[in-house]
Amino acid sequence: MIRVKIELWPLGDKTKARSLGSMEIALDPKTLLTPKVGSYNYRILQWGKDRKTWKKGHVGNHDRMHRGPWDLLYRCLVDAVASRNKETP
Repeated sequence: MIRVKIELWPLGDKTKARSLGSMEIALDPKTLLTPKVGSYNYRILQWGKDRKTWKKGHVGNHDRMHRGPWDLLYRCLVDAVASRNKETP
């Protein structure tokens, strides 16, 4: 499992860090034996509520041989929130 945590450090002071949210990305067990391509389930946890799910989804056909964790994170974010962030003319 991959866990991504977003924190706010007021004025760069990590002793005052405040969690803004996190995402968990887990390999879909159905693709455990496919070494080149994997599917992943993700969930985004609510801000300030460490264990409550805000959004969840699935990303399939991730090329593990040529794409890394940043690509996987990007694909999960696009799946989860891209439609909320499209500019309208």
